[in-house]
Amino acid sequence: MESNDNKQQAEESIQDILEQEVPKKPEAEIGFVQRLIKIFVSPTEVFEDIGKKPMIVPALLLIAVLAVVILVPQMGAMRVQMQEQINMQFQAQGQQITADQMEAAMGMGITFGVIFGAIALVLAPVVKALFAHGISSIMDGKGKMSQSFGVVLYSTMIVMGGQFIRMIMVLITNDAAISFSPGIFVSVTDSPVLFSLLTQLDLFVLWYLAVSVIGFKAIHKFSTGKAVTAVLVPWLIAVAFAVVPLMMVG
Repeated sequence: MESNDNKQQAEESIQDILEQEVPKKPEAEIGFVQRLIKIFVSPTEVFEDIGKKPMIVPALLLIAVLAVVILVPQMGAMRVQMQEQINMQFQAQGQQITADQMEAAMGMGITFGVIFGAIALVLAPVVKALFAHGISSIMDGKGKMSQSFGVVLYSTMIVMGGQFIRMIMVLITNDAAISFSPGIFVSVTDSPVLFSLLTQLDLFVLWYLAVSVIGFKAIHKFSTGKAVTAVLVPWLIAVAFAVVPLMMVG
């Protein structure tokens, strides 16, 4: 009798073991360098990983470093363009500028251009992320603020990639007017408002917007319409800040 009981208990134990779920292996996280590559070719994988671990500090630091690396080497080409603009401004006022005045004006202009340009490249994605997350919260988005920041910062790597390519072309041609936007067909001096508006339609910026929509759709469990709204509204505000002051001056 005891033997039968032991046999039954053994069978039940075996059955329990068989019925237990085999634990799933945790999915491997994508490393930082892999994210930088995959954001260009497989952004969905990056956003799925951001959902588990945003990793925003390394991305923000890299953007800051890239901003300086991209802007500083272009100073030589910027001098040529700035000299032309300063000459045109003084000629329009019927004044002559001395060589010393020109050198001082260019030195100050280039220094401030690099400093504020680098700051703008770093702050722009931060401000956009804040606005985008705020809009997402209003629309009952499911993602966290850190995840929204992750989407925007890693999508911004596409814009930085475009800026890096542009830097190389500027160094080769010594032409600071190189652009990946329709603004290349418009003169900044003749039509500053139209030029500023068209430069916002940069190829890499449009790519960034499309990828960001994918990210907000994945992180916040949004429909495409809501994701487009969360991404486009901050961008349109940035465009307005760039264009409206020129319209008022004009």
